[in-house]
Amino acid sequence: MIATHRADAYRGSLLAAGILLALAGTTLTGSVRATDGRSPAAAAASSQETESAQRAFKTWLDLVDAGQYGPSWDQAASAFRAAMKRPDWEKAVAAARGPLGAVVSRTLRSADYKKSLPGMPDGEYVLIQNETAFANAPSVVETGTLGKETNGEWRTLGYFVRPNADTRAAEKALNEWLAMVDQENYGASWDAACAAFRAAVTRADWERMLRGARAPLGAVVSRRTLSAAAQENPPGAPAGHYVVVQTAAQFAKKASAAETCTLQQDADGAWRVGGYFIR
Repeated sequence: MIATHRADAYRGSLLAAGILLALAGTTLTGSVRATDGRSPAAAAASSQETESAQRAFKTWLDLVDAGQYGPSWDQAASAFRAAMKRPDWEKAVAAARGPLGAVVSRTLRSADYKKSLPGMPDGEYVLIQNETAFANAPSVVETGTLGKETNGEWRTLGYFVRPNADTRAAEKALNEWLAMVDQENYGASWDAACAAFRAAVTRADWERMLRGARAPLGAVVSRRTLSAAAQENPPGAPAGHYVVVQTAAQFAKKASAAETCTLQQDADGAWRVGGYFIR
């Protein structure tokens, strides 16, 4: 259920193939250097805007939660209202939210500030994901796109709800694997990767590539998960179950880096890393 934004439209681009690690060493190392380069002042400003957008989204969700679907349309962004008529929105949101029942709990999963979005003019946007429990659906992901209007107000541009696939086992496996990488146990991280990964790159090449990409960054200061999306039989990869995880990491020598990790469920049921990309 969407007005002007489809979350899945750019989520698929994260999965270039089942194995992102089968890259030339120069490509992987170069991706580390391709950071946004924001100054501390710019980062602080974007953080303040993100918080403002989160408050605006909460206020908007309060209307939806209360069944005030018409007023939620009134309070949405101008582009939202131009894309969908009020009665159509009321019908659509009632059909999507009504069966879920009342909200039991809602937890913020991620909030990301953007200067541009696919198919949208340059501006200021914040993408928000919540993990929400409803009376009739215990695990749902709500994705909201907020845009900053010309008057400086943050308004909802898009709203999308979907069942939350259980990615916890894959995320746990990734955390254990990343701990090896963080401790510079690069050979051990190759040993723990999935079979397809190990077939695509030798242990020695992997150690060389990863050392070249990670060593200049220094020690990990912090890391948080931005998103974890389940994928079934993605294009360009062997048939199977995958989870694509995006993290935001801070290193001693790099204040902001993004990690994209692809995990594959092997034949024994275990989740193992099949791809790692850092920029």
